[in-house]
Amino acid sequence: WDDYMMAFEEALAATSRMDAPWFAIPADHKPTMRLIVAEIILENIEQLGLEYPEPSAASRAEMREMRDCLAGEIGLEEDQAP
Repeated sequence: WDDYMMAFEEALAATSRMDAPWFAIPADHKPTMRLIVAEIILENIEQLGLEYPEPSAASRAEMREMRDCLAGEIGLEEDQAP
């Protein structure tokens, strides 16, 4: 067991990098394993600093036109459109 653990640690240390890390996750309790994986994914996504792009005035106008057109197709009045 000791030799196995040493080889395991050496393999992770030799191949894990800051931009491509390895994670040793215990899998003997599936809900806990899934929670750990979800937390790792969420943390990495949050670190990306992603934001939705701000639509231009032209894009907003086009979306309003599409909304009004669709609302008309299903019989909604202008004040009922989302």
